[in-house]
Amino acid sequence: MRSLFLGLAALVAFNAVAFAAPVDPNVYKPMDRKNYPKTFQKWGASGVKKIDELRKSAAQFAAGSLECDKVAISELSDSRSSPPDNIVILVDCENGKRFYLSAADIKEARAPQSQDAKMESFTDAAALEQCQAKVRESLAFPSSMSIKWSGSNVYRAPTTGNVVASFDFDAKNSLGNELPYKARCVFDDRGMHTPEISGR
Repeated sequence: MRSLFLGLAALVAFNAVAFAAPVDPNVYKPMDRKNYPKTFQKWGASGVKKIDELRKSAAQFAAGSLECDKVAISELSDSRSSPPDNIVILVDCENGKRFYLSAADIKEARAPQSQDAKMESFTDAAALEQCQAKVRESLAFPSSMSIKWSGSNVYRAPTTGNVVASFDFDAKNSLGNELPYKARCVFDDRGMHTPEISGR
């Protein structure tokens, strides 16, 4: 593991030659038990040390992206990480660009992509189409779904790059009664989250 992080440091240094955005000095402040008790409990002291090393490497690697103006945050992504070795770092830049970086991402030495850039090619039409198809599959009577196009919308969240598709529809419930509903689907670089369906 130590050799891996030494290799990452070398790659980060190489990446920084072409371009290097500034990094807030506070980004490099190591975690301590007082302020991060849950992280220490979950990962242990040796795990936290690995996280801190990767936080620094990820910050420097993201700073080498032309998308980043200044690295403001480099922290463990709790939602994407799991002990003992699956460490993913969330890096935020002051201009609102967000990166998720693992040791493998940095080792590949490819230009890092922000969440916005990763989701750029995912069209609004595709988001609505996939959301509607997934919601239809979940219904008691799929063929009864009647979409209200005036209630359809796609929103692109700043920083996270998430694409949120929503639409109104009518459909029969398990008792055969037609009711009004609203559906919401969230997409990120990993795909679609479980759709949310509520009455309207």
